[in-house]
Amino acid sequence: MAGNLFPGAPAHHHRSQQCVMAAPPPAPAGQNGVTICQLLARNSHPPVLCDRAITDASPRTVQDHISEFHPEHLEGQRTNCEWRLNTGHACGEGLSAAQLHKHICNVHLRMFACQCPNCQQMFSRPDALKRHLANKNNECGA
Repeated sequence: MAGNLFPGAPAHHHRSQQCVMAAPPPAPAGQNGVTICQLLARNSHPPVLCDRAITDASPRTVQDHISEFHPEHLEGQRTNCEWRLNTGHACGEGLSAAQLHKHICNVHLRMFACQCPNCQQMFSRPDALKRHLANKNNECGA
């Protein structure tokens, strides 16, 4: 599925500015595309996996879910992402607590992932693809 890199912009962009959206997110999904939260709950000892459904996952619904069920992840300025990876370990990425939901959407749920139409390399967001296509040091660059 090809999408415009700049929503709302005219559709007559050069081919190199097209974002080929990736397959559905790799996060565990329940029936009907419901995303299953893989955050570890810090307020339990030992920490347990959330495993709650996030219906119609979007940056806003992920943010609402974290606020409601994982407020401990939002305490303070910085936090570590405790999304459980396929390896069974937590992600561990250090980031601003206010940006945790964006990190989960981009990295773990791959909501905005897209593929270079030239080399098929995957990028987490359209702006990363745009930088790739503008880089004159690779075969896809302008």
